[in-house]
Amino acid sequence: MIKKRIVTLVIASCLVLSGTAVWADNDADQEVDNRAPTVSYVGGWGTSSTQPSYGVDYRVTQTNGTATPDREVTFRSRWTLDVTGEYEVHVRYSSHPTNRTTNAQYRVYNGTGAATPMGSCSVNQTNLGNTWVYCGTYNFTGGQYGVVRLGNNGFPAGRLVIADAVRFVRVTKDGADIADNTITSADIANGTVTGADIANSTITGSDIASSTITGSDIASNSIPSGDLSNEAGIDFSGATESNLTSISANCSATTNVSIISMTIPSSGYVWVHANGIAELTTADRWVRVGIDDASSGSTFDSYAPFLENIAAEVTAMNYEDERRYTVSNVYYFISGGTKTFYLKACKETGATGRLMWDDFVAMYFPTRY
Repeated sequence: MIKKRIVTLVIASCLVLSGTAVWADNDADQEVDNRAPTVSYVGGWGTSSTQPSYGVDYRVTQTNGTATPDREVTFRSRWTLDVTGEYEVHVRYSSHPTNRTTNAQYRVYNGTGAATPMGSCSVNQTNLGNTWVYCGTYNFTGGQYGVVRLGNNGFPAGRLVIADAVRFVRVTKDGADIADNTITSADIANGTVTGADIANSTITGSDIASSTITGSDIASNSIPSGDLSNEAGIDFSGATESNLTSISANCSATTNVSIISMTIPSSGYVWVHANGIAELTTADRWVRVGIDDASSGSTFDSYAPFLENIAAEVTAMNYEDERRYTVSNVYYFISGGTKTFYLKACKETGATGRLMWDDFVAMYFPTRY
């Protein structure tokens, strides 16, 4: 039997995202792994984990020695981009000094229907591996997906082309930036920020147009941030458990073990988190647990660790057969409404025991600081 490596994802705080750099105020940040459901492949792409990677593995193919690709991977942002404006694009790959291509060709598109790229970058994959490498700044349209394509075109033939992850980071400001005084009265006057960007019906467009609210009101903080954005909120399900006999086997499908539905007032972020214990009473059998905003299916939005016991640790009347897990994910929504999140699990055939969780929590935040 092939042993699975036990992976535990720990997020120390709901306001600090591990591995996420600090950029301009309130930037949206989307990181897309090669395993994400918004990534598609054309032609023969292998899978490897022999070098460090963003997730559990990366995809690999070879250059074809021509200027036209016959194999291609398409990275699409996980959700539509919220604001029209400039976004930085970064790419990630595993490097090797001798067998990687020196001119991986990344092409950037404004939406899934765009036939012509806005621009491109050529990346030397022999160095700077397992880091975010800058691919340029591009003007995307709000409501469209960000799209990056990587082909196997390049010289000489036979060099490895690596597809690991892509990142979109918004640098253009929006109405949420008013909370920290980075929007000036001139931005309001020239229409860069509209009444809809600022208002949640406490402050309306007519208030701005009539100068009831002025630039000095904003600069002096006489308008509190609570007037400018909807309040944060939380929903959760209490501690409970599920017997592994009721959980889907081998992950061709997953089982919903807990569900949270919450109504958010407007666009914003929802942080979803669960932690608990997998009590495994069968040796060398694993269970997987993760978070998703889609019911059942065979995928997880969060990184879903494999939790497994080796034979020597499965003993009676002690705690060596317990494996603690923590899983989290952040979602961005461009509009309010009811949002549903699922704690899902699947197991290896023959696994027995219980899956327990202390908390399954969803927290809404109107902006990112």
